[in-house]
Formats: sequence, structure tokens, C-alpha cells
Amino acid sequence: MIGSKTQTHAPVASRARRRRGVPRGVPRGVLIALAAAAPTLVTVVLLYVHLGAHVRDFVPSFWNDQVGYWHRAASFSRVGLDSGYYAPNEHTAAWALNRFGVGGPWYPALYGAIGSLVGWELWTSIPINVVLLGLALAAFCLVGRLDRTQILLVALVGAAFWPIVLYIPTSSHEPLNQALALALALAMVPLIDRGGELSMPARLLIVALVVVASVIRLSWAVLLLPVALFAGPPSVRATLVRVAGATVLLAVLYWIAKVTQPPSYHSVIAAVNSVSSSPLDGVRALVDVAADNARAFVQAKGLDPTTTNSTSLNPTHVESWTMIALVLVGLVVALRARSAPVRREWLFHVLNLAGIAVAAFLLYLPLGYFRVMGAHLLVSVLVMIKRRTFVPAGVLLAACVVLVVPFLGMYDGWKPNFDPAQRARIEADQARFARDVHYDASAPSPWCNTLFLSVALYDASVTAIPPGIGVAYHLTDATSDPLRLPLKSQWVLLGVPNDEALDPVLAGQRLEHVATYSFGRLYRTARASCAGGATAG
Repeated sequence: MIGSKTQTHAPVASRARRRRGVPRGVPRGVLIALAAAAPTLVTVVLLYVHLGAHVRDFVPSFWNDQVGYWHRAASFSRVGLDSGYYAPNEHTAAWALNRFGVGGPWYPALYGAIGSLVGWELWTSIPINVVLLGLALAAFCLVGRLDRTQILLVALVGAAFWPIVLYIPTSSHEPLNQALALALALAMVPLIDRGGELSMPARLLIVALVVVASVIRLSWAVLLLPVALFAGPPSVRATLVRVAGATVLLAVLYWIAKVTQPPSYHSVIAAVNSVSSSPLDGVRALVDVAADNARAFVQAKGLDPTTTNSTSLNPTHVESWTMIALVLVGLVVALRARSAPVRREWLFHVLNLAGIAVAAFLLYLPLGYFRVMGAHLLVSVLVMIKRRTFVPAGVLLAACVVLVVPFLGMYDGWKPNFDPAQRARIEADQARFARDVHYDASAPSPWCNTLFLSVALYDASVTAIPPGIGVAYHLTDATSDPLRLPLKSQWVLLGVPNDEALDPVLAGQRLEHVATYSFGRLYRTARASCAGGATAG
């Protein structure tokens, strides 16, 4: 009888394995390792073969966002929270502990803490990015208990999904948010599958994860609505109570962003301030921005993250039209599906993708919102893979593979960041700067450890500024709070031979010339409260 049972059960198990589409012969652990290594392997090939560069050639230069993130992490790795100010127009956040300006202290703290252990070099962000994403991909496969077919699709995501691959060789915070996308996708699946049947601790854990992600980047708060709809009984009264709770959480997250960001430099905060100060004008401005962004979104013009004049077919076209298609398909399926989990899955995709698109149209810039939306598209693709909704996920990933040539054209935009000659120049500039500008741990004010410059100089030269010295910068756009004189920063860097933006503004300031470099003229403001100063500031 024992032998008979064995013979009966073995074919059943075999049939179950075939139904799940599991290829034989390759150990599951090997496939998970492949999925985890996929971003690293592709990045190495693209850098060495396509760009002819080495990871150690990296100098953050284009675009200035990543230059700022690199320097903030460098400062945290050396001095923790005690750096100078990273303050646009010398405006600081209400929360005194955050001296890191726009974006808050979260990325600098995480990457800087790692840098304090392993050292922070010009290229350190790239290995951190691949390790962070590799661990997140492996965790998604292991914790999600994916079968071999699903793991292979996750490996394809790591190798071909362009928002992941494009931002790995940078010092931006996109890889951090993509790792968060993997965690959030894993959290959304049980909510979709079981809804209100999940235990209360599990539901609270999911809410906590969304809250933490939203503190790091406020756009993740878009997920609060699907969580509120799915995490409890489907009755109208209970749902309204949960939506009200999500609204309160959103208000708290907005307040956290407001106190941890310089005023008027966070797009959401600036929009809310505009509407509250002049409702009619503020709403009209939002509608105008949304119309312009929606037009650019549909046409996919000027949206290449690495250039400003892209008009040909590229992966951003695929992202835009894929999101539109998924929202439309999702609406139809959600309305017609008989299975509650299927209905919840497609309603999730609609709320996730349409929610971030609407928020981006109203509150963000075209060259930036594709980064934000790409992370949410990644969440939906991963949810599809976990729930075995293979057709739409496979179509998107196949498109990513087919569009490899246009993608390589986008990838070429990173060439300025991998110029060996620039690296040699920056290392020489670092040595020169270190002789003239010193971080002072005993300074009476963070402004004594702050350097002010024109945003036109916010390029690779910033990496020569010693860590711990905050980098404040001058902006003149209409939405920015204006600079108030006299300057508070002890150090000033002006362009050579002249600085068209700042020379006229600072004409009446008492500036003591310190040194002239190939990239700028260094001055010290006369401040008695700082070492070497002459007068009070």
C-alpha cells in the first residue's frame, strides 16, 4: 500500500509542477541569484562595452540633482547630521535637524551611513545601488515564494526594465525608491488576494510600510487609497472610515514633508501654498501645468531623462502609453471581473497608475515625473508577476527588450559622468579646495560650514567641495523664495571670469577673495561669528 500511494502521488505532484510552468533542471536558488545579479551584470556590460567606461571613472556631473545627492551623502558619511546647510537661496527647513535641504535627510543618512563604513568615493553610490537592488530582488523572490517562471520574469525586470537599469550608474535616489517598489509590491499582493481577511497586524504592517516609503518620497502616498479600500470589510460605512483615516495619514505625511523641506522648494508644498494663498489663481496654475504635462505625456516629447530635446521613439513613450493602456484595461476588467481578487488587482493598477499620473501632471515637471511614475509602474509589473497575470507584464517586458537600441541612446546621456579626464581634474580640484576650505566641527553656526554658489556651477565641481561643507545655491525662478541679503554662508564660489547671475546680486556684499580655480573664484564673507571673519553677519 505504501508503494501504491507513492506511485499515485508522484504523477499528481508532477502535474502540479507542470501546471505552474516550472522548468526542470535549474535549482531555484540559482535562478534567485541570477535575478539578484541581473542589474549588476547589465550595468557592467553597458558601462564597459557600450560606454567604454569603468565604474571607478564615475564623477557625478549630469544632472545636478545627483551631484547634490552625492555631496549630501559624502557629508553625512563624514560628519553625520552636523554638516553645513544645503539651502536653496539660503532658506532652510523648519526642522532644525535637517540641514540637507530638498529631499530631506533620508537618502544622505542611508547612503552616508554605508559610506561611513566602507568609505565614500566618487563612485561609491553605484555598488550601493546594485547591492540594494540585488537584495530587494532576492527578497521579493524568497519572501514571495515565487516559482521558477516567476523568478525568471523578475530577473528580466532587473535586466531590462529601463527605469531600474537607467538610474543604477548614478548617485540619485531612484534606486532606493525602486527597492522600496519591490517591498511595496510584495506587501500589496496579500492585500489584493485576501483583502479584509488579513490579520490586523498584517494590515498595520502594510500601512506602516506605505507610510515609511511616503516619508522618504511623498508620491508613495498614492498607495494609501488602494490600501484603504482593500484593508477591511467592503461595506460603504467601513470603507469611508478607512478612507478618512488615509486622508488623516496623508495630512500627517504632508506636514512631515513640510517641516523637513525648505519652504517653496517641494512641488507639492509649493502647489498647496499657492492654492491656499490665492485659490483662484492657484487652481488656474495647476490646471495649466496639468494640461502642459498631459500633452507632453501623450506626445512623449522632451521627456527623455538624459536629454532635453528627445522627439523620437524611446522607452519613455512605452512607459506613457503602457500606463494609459493599463489604466483603460484595468477599468474594464475591474468592472467585469467576477473574482474579487482579480477585481481588486485591476482596481489597484488603476488607482496606482492613474493616481501617480494625475499627481505628477498637477505637481511635477516632465523631466522628473517619468522617474516618479516609473517606480509605480514597477510596483504594478511586480504585482502582476506575483499574481501570475503574465500577459500584460510580459508585453511590457518584451517591449523593453525590443527597444534596446533607443534605450542605449538614452544611456549615452551618462557619458559626461564617466570621463576619466574629468575624474583626474576633480581629484586635483579636491586637493586645491581642501587647502582653502576646512570643515570646522566647533563652528558656532552651520552657516560657518556652508558655501554659496550659483546653480549654474552646480556640476562636477561641487564634488571638490570638502564633505561637511553644505552647498547652498542661488535660484531665480518665479516659484522660489528670493535670496535675502546679507549672505549667511561663510564661503562663496563665483564663476570665472565672471558670474552673470551672482556678481550683480552680491555687488554690495563684503567678500574677501581667497583663491581662484579653473572653475570658480572662492571668497569668504566677513562674519565675526566664524573663524577668520571680520564683521558680524
